Amino acid sequence: MAPPGPMGTCTSKVAAVLNIKRRLRYRRHRLIVFTRYPSPGSTKSRLISVLGEQGAALAQLYMTNKTIWEAAGQLQKRRPDDISVEVRYTGGTADDLRYWLGFRRDLDTWWSVQEGKDLGHKMAKSFNDAFMDGAESVVLVGTDIPAITADVLEEAFQTLESAQEEDTCVIGPAKDGGYYLIGLNRHTRTWVVDDLFQDIAWGTDSVLQQQIQAAEQRGIHCSLLPYRLQDVDTKDDLDEFELRTGISRQELSAPSWTVIIPVLNEAKNVKSAIDSAMQTASSTSSHTEVVVCDGGSTDGTPDVVKSVAQLYPEGTVKFVSSPKGRGVQMNTGVQHATGDYLLFLHADTCLPSSWQRVAFRTLCKPGVSMGAFRFGLKDKSAEGSDNSSDSWWFELQMRFLVWNANLKSTQFELPYGDQAFFMTTRQFLEVGGFPEFLLLEDVKMVALMKRHGHVAIAEGDPALTSDRKWRQHGYFQVTARNILVMLASKLGVHPDTLAGCSGIGEQMAYQYARLGAKILITARRENRLKEVVAKAKSLGAQEAHYVAGDMGKAEDCERTIQRAREKFGRLDYLVLNHVGSSRPKLQEKLLSGTAWDQDPDIDTDYFVDFLNVNLVSYVRLASLALPLLKESSGRIVNENIVKSAAPVDEAAMAIVRGGATRAREVYYPSYTWPITLLRALLPQVLDNIVINNT
Repeated sequence: MAPPGPMGTCTSKVAAVLNIKRRLRYRRHRLIVFTRYPSPGSTKSRLISVLGEQGAALAQLYMTNKTIWEAAGQLQKRRPDDISVEVRYTGGTADDLRYWLGFRRDLDTWWSVQEGKDLGHKMAKSFNDAFMDGAESVVLVGTDIPAITADVLEEAFQTLESAQEEDTCVIGPAKDGGYYLIGLNRHTRTWVVDDLFQDIAWGTDSVLQQQIQAAEQRGIHCSLLPYRLQDVDTKDDLDEFELRTGISRQELSAPSWTVIIPVLNEAKNVKSAIDSAMQTASSTSSHTEVVVCDGGSTDGTPDVVKSVAQLYPEGTVKFVSSPKGRGVQMNTGVQHATGDYLLFLHADTCLPSSWQRVAFRTLCKPGVSMGAFRFGLKDKSAEGSDNSSDSWWFELQMRFLVWNANLKSTQFELPYGDQAFFMTTRQFLEVGGFPEFLLLEDVKMVALMKRHGHVAIAEGDPALTSDRKWRQHGYFQVTARNILVMLASKLGVHPDTLAGCSGIGEQMAYQYARLGAKILITARRENRLKEVVAKAKSLGAQEAHYVAGDMGKAEDCERTIQRAREKFGRLDYLVLNHVGSSRPKLQEKLLSGTAWDQDPDIDTDYFVDFLNVNLVSYVRLASLALPLLKESSGRIVNENIVKSAAPVDEAAMAIVRGGATRAREVYYPSYTWPITLLRALLPQVLDNIVINNT
């Protein structure tokens, strides 16, 4: 027998779907959700004058989703393998329903089209089909009642199951004289069901009374549920809709947007990102605000944001501070957001024109939980750079990059964070926000959202992002690194492990705090130091102090050791782990490959500063601390990381433990020790590793 090819795979998937449908179809009890596919213009026509065509369709969508969730997401969990949920629809196609409901991993349901010439015939056909499949009791519920709950549905089934009479009908009365639910048991004969829903004046305030009379005339005993609920048909019912769903009519017709931009040293790019969010907003009736969430920039980003904010109405551009990390920064930004909808924009990315309208239309499609734009790269000339020197090979790589990214996002629903994720605030809160990992927060968010529906790609123009990382590191190196990271993640490696030891000094402070130590920390950013000190105290530190300063300056080194002498009177550990430069703009140029003799801004002062921070300050601090260390038999802990392969908190604890046991060297994880042999055997190879992984 030949191995299964693509056709065999497709066939097996179809068979699996059919088996699931068959398993659901033959359960003892069936709940039928009667609905109309929410197409703009043909749904909730009496609400169009107030909400517009799209808003009216959204109201129908939200009520239907709520009813299906109460049925398949709540009631079915209470009675597994006992109740099946069928959606009977009109309008739309089978493909529309499959896109809407077939992707939901949190729902166990199936669907079929309503058959019959009018509402009465469609209802009768639905009941008879269910009884022919062997259902003992069947409940049919509409989707115009936002107050419906699993408790109401369960009581309807219990009423049918406990009935003494053979022919029993349970009805849920509505406040307008109609009804929102009706249930029958299998003892009701087919011809009785066929006649039961005929000659009813649907849409009038006498529907309930007519239905009860029709049932009693055919020998069916009727029981009314104790819940008299209100349906939503006209503008006068919208207060009920808002009360039960928590969704305002403003959100349906002209929603507000919050664009959240996480930044870290993005003074060069953040203005264009803010401008693209504010200036390309497509609707004057929809409010747009921007929240820029900074992770501790040292290049003047806060000043740029505050300057740009003055160009727009007061309060529409906000600046907030956050701990570093894109995931935690975006979650912090949401805490300051007021919009009904959220859009997460990277600082080096610009939104397409009319992004509001396009994003809103994308999210209005039934079955979509989150959206993103197509991927594109900025024109270097638009960024003020000359791209005439780019080789044909680099341009070909960039074209392939764009093609591949859009293929992944459109065919497999796997967009990058560069493509500007957007969603409702309610959906964001429902999934718990971005995972606060050091890496892959966008990948994990996509996975979370796909449990609730599709991740759709908006039609039209792409979001344009900078090609700086590919230009700096090369297409193949960036791609290879991304592939390795994704493979490692699939194999179960935690994202924080893949992110390396970013924040190792901070984590070491926390580890000492957990041991009840007295600690003093130093860095350039005072606001961040205050946050770390506060957390250290909450973790159990006896005392926690800080010195804001630059270790490249002799006076700051002296001030740090003097503060330790004043606060503690002794010193047990001196931990040296600071790296980098106090001149970050010049450092970025060097890391991007700019030679010192090719840029007049890169002068000898930079190299003096670099040596002061990374070499001289180590000697200076150790010399100043030596008298205190001698008095207490203290230790000097020098951290040296080439490339981390461990979670930052575990690595920090290993260093703390090594210092306490007076270990000469610590390798964590232990299998990294062979790499250090290169220092002695092949120093040039080690230099290349350091340079290429910086």
